[in-house]
Amino acid sequence: MTKVEIIASLKQLTSEERLEIIEIASQMTREEIKIRTYLQEEQKQNLRLTAEAAKPLYQKGGELYDLFSPESEDYFASKEELLEYISREELSAYFGREIDEEELSAYFDRRVKANVSR
Repeated sequence: MTKVEIIASLKQLTSEERLEIIEIASQMTREEIKIRTYLQEEQKQNLRLTAEAAKPLYQKGGELYDLFSPESEDYFASKEELLEYISREELSAYFGREIDEEELSAYFDRRVKANVSR
């Protein structure tokens, strides 16, 4: 039913019947709000627990510390140094496809920006 049809139907009911429908609709709305609030709180709690579980990975001695630590050094000073360390074939394998010079430059620039912004 559309809203227009519902309103037209309500006009044909008695005041008592309309009040009964209002009470039922209000109860349904309160239940939906209660469920939505519960789910949002549960999602927040799960996010908090996940963040707490991941925290040791980013702390000193954690597996990801060197990648995101302000103390870590730039890994490569230039694209040439990057290519001395890893071959273009290995980079292509990493990306799962052949990469051209433009993509290599973009990858290197992102790495430099990530290190500079720390």
